Amino acid sequence: MRSANQRYLYPVDHLRAYAATLVLLYHSTQLITVAGKGRTFNPGIDWPYSHNPIKTLVFEGHTGVSLFMVLSGFIFTLGTLGKEIQYGRFLVNRLLRIYPMYLILLFIGVSSTGVAFDLSSFAQSLFPLADFPGAAASNTIWGAMFWAVSVELQFYLVFPFLLRLLNKSGPSVLIRLIVAFLALRTLIWVAQPHLDLNRLTYFSLLGRMDQFLLGMLAAWVFTTRRHWVRAWLLPLSAAAAVAMLWGFNQAHGFAEPEGWRVAWVDVEGLVWATVIASYVAVFERRRGVVTRVLARLGEVSFSVYLLHYAVVVGVVTTANHLILGTKGTVASGFLSGLLVALPITFALAFLTYSAIEKPFLNLRVKYLRGTGRSTGLQLRVARQTPRLESAVAFYRDRLGLPEIGRFAAHDGYDGVMLDVPGTKAHLELTATDHLAPPVPHDESLLVLYVGSDAEVHRLAEGLATVPSRNPYWDTCGVTVLDPDGFRVVLVNRAWGADETPEAGHPEG
Repeated sequence: MRSANQRYLYPVDHLRAYAATLVLLYHSTQLITVAGKGRTFNPGIDWPYSHNPIKTLVFEGHTGVSLFMVLSGFIFTLGTLGKEIQYGRFLVNRLLRIYPMYLILLFIGVSSTGVAFDLSSFAQSLFPLADFPGAAASNTIWGAMFWAVSVELQFYLVFPFLLRLLNKSGPSVLIRLIVAFLALRTLIWVAQPHLDLNRLTYFSLLGRMDQFLLGMLAAWVFTTRRHWVRAWLLPLSAAAAVAMLWGFNQAHGFAEPEGWRVAWVDVEGLVWATVIASYVAVFERRRGVVTRVLARLGEVSFSVYLLHYAVVVGVVTTANHLILGTKGTVASGFLSGLLVALPITFALAFLTYSAIEKPFLNLRVKYLRGTGRSTGLQLRVARQTPRLESAVAFYRDRLGLPEIGRFAAHDGYDGVMLDVPGTKAHLELTATDHLAPPVPHDESLLVLYVGSDAEVHRLAEGLATVPSRNPYWDTCGVTVLDPDGFRVVLVNRAWGADETPEAGHPEG
């Protein structure tokens, strides 16, 4: 989904499509299978189990919800890291994104229950509290996924504050929060051993917050430690996801939850966070037909997510006319979901997206401070390089300047734009055969204020260092060479700190 507040990444929409499809096949396999047996689904006796890990990927397809949660933390942090969010405008965008489709289904659900209208339960669903018992329409086919939407909205309420903590204190603050939430869930389980662990870990923000936070951490790694995200991580993490779900299935993790479930959300979240970061890294530059088709499917994933349950139930209630295969078998449930419920749901989702979601999405505003209309100046420093990919890898992966865009064969130029976090400035590296590249000069410097000696040492580790021609820079940092031989000064303090003549600045 495209936004004016961050660059568009095709693989993010791919992951949305995969998550929505997993959840749909999970529900269709359950509901259609037992419908063929003439009863409703009971997890205690009807949960499907298998030693085949591919089958368990579908049987435990509820993990698609976890993928969505981690992806939310990743997406929002990726576009806002190092920046400041205007809280009110951010919430306006979230309401425009969620509520048009959500409200329509809420009214359908309330009007179709056949029970007296209750204002308090309606208000509970209207505001992001449908994950608690008693919410209107949440027990109907139209509101089956309202609980997850409410948990997401609860996260959106606190995300700008979490981002500010991350920008100010680094990833350690999020790691401490994850440990704190794990400790709280453990305490609740110990103090209330008969509590429904699914309610605690699966259906609540207390269980899901860790997954949002892990998504934020994945975005931080992707942006500032890009060299950690290797292509080989994708097959490894994908295999880990399959193995994880196989183990969960063998342990009867959902139908017969045990105490280890309080930590399971972290295991699941960590695996999906690795899958997300590595998948985006591998596929972010692909522009082929398959890439665009998958992205288009992901664009309508929110409608798919909200509508699929009603579609599956509709398949069940067609007097079995739309159920494929031998009724009452898992294969029948899966095939009917894949070949009947899935295409119907996506077709309906494309309609609701274009008619209901998209008009409101077009009303969204910019919420990053300083990105609105302004009379102030903005800075982009551009430089030609004969080693484009090597230079990009140096500034992006070693020094942590996020890549925000690139172009190829534009009037004979290729180029990559890098953000300088916290400055609203960009560094652009270009390559062309039209002109010879510039020659490095000892006093041609790019100066980055990185904040501390520890950060200077971390960034400079393994790089070629040289003494500065101006001795001032050696008193406050280290000078390194980029792949073209240009000098980059890494300063051990924040911008403006002690930058006075008395502190030894050359102007003194």
